[in-house]
Amino acid sequence: MYKPTQAPGDDPGDPVISLEASNWLTRRTSVGLFLLVFVTVVALAAAWCWPDRTSLHFWLVAQALPVFYALLAWWWAHQPAEFPYES
Repeated sequence: MYKPTQAPGDDPGDPVISLEASNWLTRRTSVGLFLLVFVTVVALAAAWCWPDRTSLHFWLVAQALPVFYALLAWWWAHQPAEFPYES
């Protein structure tokens, strides 16, 4: 199977791009995706397990979860720029 490891730039002075590094998620993105899925599943499972506790559903799913999503989006958006270029 063909798997290129580097791609030259268009111009002779362009840096070489490492394609192996760009194929993987960054650690910060992986942590963010894990937190997103984990917290969503936990909140929905709690609301599912206790359907008669409407206040729990309101505060957990309707209030806390959107705030968590906003904080997670803010945290991920402020990550430092990562360039897969090698010099």
